[in-house]
Amino acid sequence: MARTEYHIDGIPGWTTGTDVIFGAPIDHAGDGRHTLTYRSVDATGNVEFANRCRVLVDTTAPVAEIHAPHHAVRGGTALLRVRVDDESSPLANVTLKLVRWSHDELRVYQSKRLGLVTTNDLHQVVVRYTAPEGRYYWQVDGTDLAGNPVDEWRSWLAQVSIS
Repeated sequence: MARTEYHIDGIPGWTTGTDVIFGAPIDHAGDGRHTLTYRSVDATGNVEFANRCRVLVDTTAPVAEIHAPHHAVRGGTALLRVRVDDESSPLANVTLKLVRWSHDELRVYQSKRLGLVTTNDLHQVVVRYTAPEGRYYWQVDGTDLAGNPVDEWRSWLAQVSIS
């Protein structure tokens, strides 16, 4: 093999090289699905048939929302509704956390791991309250398939009082 050539997204012309860099600017302009077309050329000029692969660039954090009843009884169950929105990732790895501030730190009192869930869909989750009486917030923690964490500043929290 004398060289490897490629082009991205059907742009005419071949670039020689074995390293391909996909732009991921801070304004997310490079996000989305891209097609890498590549081929090799040997020393005598024989060119192999071009091959293709898809590349997904995802620099956008998923945004979550959670809805829970405002009041709960310790030991009782409740139905939570959870949604994680992400245009670039079809799945997100999600854990729900029941949290509150305690002595200037955010403390987790209970959690429920959902694992991989489909994004852009509403999921219903049954939880049993085991935390002591008090006021808490349900928080959605997780990452999309690219490893981007849930955007906690744009996500909804659900407040609940346990008695």
